[in-house]
Amino acid sequence: SEEFEVNGSIVLLYALSVLAFIIIIIAWINYINLSTAVADDKMKSIGVRKVIGASRTGLIMQVLTESAVFNALAVAIAIMLIHILFPFYADAVGMPMDYSALYNFKILAGLLGFIFFSALVAGSYPAITISAFNPIKSITSGINVEKKFTIRKTLVVFQFFSATALMIITVVVIHQLSFMRTKELGINIDKVIVVKALNFDKETWSDRQGGFVIDSAYQQKLDLFKRNLRADATFGNVTAISHVPGQLPNWGSEFKAPSIDPAKAYRLVAMGVDYDFLSTFKVKLLAGRNFSEDFRTYRGNEGKRAVLINETASKLLGFQTPSEAVHSQIATYWGADYEIIGVVNSFHQLSLKENLEPIYFILQPRALPYYAVTFKSEDVQHVVGQLQTAWKQHFPDYPFDYFFLDEFYNHQYQSDQKFSNIMGVFTGLAVFMACLGLFGLTSYAIVRRTKEIGIRKVLGATLRNVIGLFTRDFSSLILSANVLAVPLAYFGINRWLENYPYKIPLAWWHFAVPAVLLLTIALITIGLQTIKIALRNPVVSLRYE
Repeated sequence: SEEFEVNGSIVLLYALSVLAFIIIIIAWINYINLSTAVADDKMKSIGVRKVIGASRTGLIMQVLTESAVFNALAVAIAIMLIHILFPFYADAVGMPMDYSALYNFKILAGLLGFIFFSALVAGSYPAITISAFNPIKSITSGINVEKKFTIRKTLVVFQFFSATALMIITVVVIHQLSFMRTKELGINIDKVIVVKALNFDKETWSDRQGGFVIDSAYQQKLDLFKRNLRADATFGNVTAISHVPGQLPNWGSEFKAPSIDPAKAYRLVAMGVDYDFLSTFKVKLLAGRNFSEDFRTYRGNEGKRAVLINETASKLLGFQTPSEAVHSQIATYWGADYEIIGVVNSFHQLSLKENLEPIYFILQPRALPYYAVTFKSEDVQHVVGQLQTAWKQHFPDYPFDYFFLDEFYNHQYQSDQKFSNIMGVFTGLAVFMACLGLFGLTSYAIVRRTKEIGIRKVLGATLRNVIGLFTRDFSSLILSANVLAVPLAYFGINRWLENYPYKIPLAWWHFAVPAVLLLTIALITIGLQTIKIALRNPVVSLRYE
């Protein structure tokens, strides 16, 4: 569990870094696009300054200084927002709230460096572009901003390319996580409460029996505990087990498989169970029989011990069918002999991020570390209360330490859930910022073409004609972004899915739905601005300066 948590945290950290960088690039593009778009309004004043002796270096420094001021204000606002939003973020990703790191000297120095770096990246192109204008043309006729439109188009395409790719990835991540959490596991984990036994002091080693034996008084208490729970209408079945689903068994043996390769060892992990394991967890018996008290010779640690194996282990050992494995003799490399009495279905002991484990089950109706209890009632508090009462009655010397098995099992997906949540938030932010930049460019384009719209309306242009005037160009850019984003997202998400042995098949809608949704949002963004000016009286538009 700790290993899953550490690995998940590293993946989450990398993902956050990449997503944050994409968001910053989109913000830079917004600044560059809007700075160059409104450059024409500044040209006359800049032209006058150049005529009276302003140097190009001075103009560049002016634009870069403005960029640095905007970045400094943005960082200040960001720090305030961190104090407001960090508790929600910490809760979403499961990290402690600690503001001290924010005011660490290295962090503050990094923020200062970021302000200057960001000002340089976002302000360089506008600064060079504006300072390069001919002063005479700037004063007399302004500049033709449309010459710079190709660059702005490219930047807009990159913005929506990033947003589309993130939306596709988010949709697939959410679908994959949902698939893993809802797929049939082959074992029941719903309505199962597990109590930690902590009873190893009741075990002693017996040289005569060649293994651990349990205190007989404790065994009687355990048997009575099980009977009383089964008699209670609140509960179903009870079983003792060495490793619950969600835990990797930490012990096993190397077995020979003569039918495949007599010289090779095949490792199977071991799980200790009692007679009620199959019925409690609803594990299917594919061939043979279950452990039974009618066959007492299989209870101890005799030289030839009965085992159950799962279907994965059966195939690994070279058996063609489960029935073929039944009554077969298998042996470890150090000489312990076993007889396979039954084969059960392979179930997911670990999450669907892992392959099925080859497992053999040995009968250990002794002090196993966990007691799994199924319950029928929907009243969880009542279930816990009843179980605690029964536990204290039979085992007053042991603490009542319990957990619900489905919650414990799904904890394996915690890092994936965090990743999904973060992807959703950052994707939403990327789409919002891309549309915000589109909103600004559309607003500026409308302002520049206000008189043109008035003339078109006087000449008979309809509302649809005016809206189409602006949506046509931007729609083609967004469609181009979608065309570029789909193959790259397909390649990236395929590589990501390769990490999962059980994964969803990629479908057309994983790509079509995000692309269409983003196009729709962009068209709404453009349409809201355009409708406002299209409904204006053309006389007012013609008077606009």
